[in-house]
Amino acid sequence: MLHTWIKKTKEQISLTALLLIAASIGILYYLLTANAEADQLEDQMRAAYEIESLQEQTSSAADAPEGEQVHRQAPVQPAHPQPHLQVGAPSTWKGIADRPDVFARMRIPKMDLIAPIVHGVEDKQIKSAIGHFVQESVMPGEIGNSAYAAHNNHLFGSFFNRIHELEMNDEIIIDDLELSYTYLVTDIFVVKPEEVWVLEPFLDGKRTITLVTCESPENGGNKFRVIVRGVLMTSDEGDSGQVRTLQAQLREAGELPYQPMLLAGGLQSPVDAAQAKDGSLLVAERSGSVKQIKDDKLESTPVYQAGSSSEIVAMALDPNHKVNGFVYLYERQLAFYPARGRLVRLTYQDGKLTSSHLLMKELPGSWDHAALAIDESGMLYAALSAGSEDARLLSISNVDADRTKHESSIRELSSGEISGLAFLAHSSQLFAARQHTDGTEDLYPLDTEGMPSEKGSPVEAMPVLHSGTDEWDAGRIVFASSGEWDGALLIPSRSKSGILKLTLHPERRNIAQRLEFYSLGDFGPLGGLYEAEDSTLLGWTDNGGTKPDSLIAFTPLPITVNVAGKAAAWGSLVYLDNGVPMLPFKELMTSLELPYAWTSSTLTATIRNGAHAMEIQAGSAFIQYNGQKQSMERKAVLKGGRIYVPLDAFNKRLLLTASWDAENRKILVNGKK
Repeated sequence: MLHTWIKKTKEQISLTALLLIAASIGILYYLLTANAEADQLEDQMRAAYEIESLQEQTSSAADAPEGEQVHRQAPVQPAHPQPHLQVGAPSTWKGIADRPDVFARMRIPKMDLIAPIVHGVEDKQIKSAIGHFVQESVMPGEIGNSAYAAHNNHLFGSFFNRIHELEMNDEIIIDDLELSYTYLVTDIFVVKPEEVWVLEPFLDGKRTITLVTCESPENGGNKFRVIVRGVLMTSDEGDSGQVRTLQAQLREAGELPYQPMLLAGGLQSPVDAAQAKDGSLLVAERSGSVKQIKDDKLESTPVYQAGSSSEIVAMALDPNHKVNGFVYLYERQLAFYPARGRLVRLTYQDGKLTSSHLLMKELPGSWDHAALAIDESGMLYAALSAGSEDARLLSISNVDADRTKHESSIRELSSGEISGLAFLAHSSQLFAARQHTDGTEDLYPLDTEGMPSEKGSPVEAMPVLHSGTDEWDAGRIVFASSGEWDGALLIPSRSKSGILKLTLHPERRNIAQRLEFYSLGDFGPLGGLYEAEDSTLLGWTDNGGTKPDSLIAFTPLPITVNVAGKAAAWGSLVYLDNGVPMLPFKELMTSLELPYAWTSSTLTATIRNGAHAMEIQAGSAFIQYNGQKQSMERKAVLKGGRIYVPLDAFNKRLLLTASWDAENRKILVNGKK
């Protein structure tokens, strides 16, 4: 009997196993066919988009239709168009001939996504496309909420598998056969599946978009839904203005990626600091002196002392300081009544500031706040302000030339104190930090075109960041131009005793995306920041005269790289892109002793290791690995003459393993050739 039971049990187990195998084969076939169909459609749309882009680049600007919007982006003909408001730009999309159900396409540049859109959100629709909630939402471009769903999966339905990369003001573009619509992301959050209220209109009278997808498997998967919301950009300033200006929503960013170290104490109300051409540090004090820190020691004798009853309000170095040694100061002469202001140029030589050259004198002394910035052409900009009065932007040309007269102009700014000026890294775009009389603060780009020959024109643009109800008491701002924070705008905060890091849109630099806060603990209120040559940040405290101030050096924390058991000498080249390590491609391949071929015309690298092959293209977040398209955490980028690739590109590919220990800032890459 036992024999019989065992025999029957084996037969049942065998039958169950066969059924499970058959079901697995069926599921695998479904996934493969669905994936193949989705990939084919996406490749078809991507190729069509590349052709459109080439046609746009080669077409003459003179052939553009009159009145066409600058932003040639965003989709679908509204059911009730409003002729007084331009809600979309002309579309170049021609549709898909053999897929009439595809009525539009979605483009999300941040996710490197170009995907088809069909009506409906059932499995049969979204297995190979993005689905549009037909009954629950409006068509793209119409007033109301236009909602879409797609899978978030690496096996099938991978359209939204990079949705966590989206941030404030990222673009979501929908193209139909007639128009293109560009939405800017305003909100990202997570809900439970039953919370269908997310499909309802959420801004009265506005044209909005909602993206819906499951959470990633590691964060709960199908138990939750990720929701991304956005608002349509239009030619109406009020419609887009609320989106473009990021309201301050600080998030604690964790550990500061710099090691703070006290350089000097006993300073009296410092207003600016800079690194001189011989490597020593210059610190300008409000009291009228410029002091020097040499060989890590603060010298007791100032290298410069302003005249009797004079104070220094701002200092800046010439971009070509290493050659000409020029240093610029804005001074207030309090001996006169009323007080006067003046701009002077000094020369740093042999540890002293000498050879004073007067650039401009008898400026109104009531301007007791100033910030200076000089561009590569020798144009000096001075933002001068005084409490509730209207601020001014002064420009002086050829300040680095030895001449007695310099062309200058003054443009009016609205009221408020200008606490800082800074040029966007690697550009001539000037930004200003301003505090209003009501205590609110903002950061905004300045339009300096035509200065100094054109006088009196308004120069203010829409702020990229507004403090809202938060309080910063911002000091001297700076754009990081190297290191881990390359491209970020750094805002020292007195009231928060820390640094606010503002990340701008990578292409549209007048749009803010993310604001993070890094506490400085016991160092006290920070009055300003300056970036030295080796990516070190110099910061100075502002205790308001209640006690002496200090100068602090923030040295980048090192990232150590170990390749095949050996320490890599190029660890200093590695940087983090929002927490993702980016490695210099050539240096990594050299350390691994892996051969590669480089095609400069397409910016593509091909690597082989035995039977395995990988293609990486600069500007793409996808790779071709053994003939299959696979995604990376970030796009490969061309930066400073090098190709940088995210670390995950090499993990479990090309017979390699790669890991990142964020706590100890260590990268390990191992494998065999």
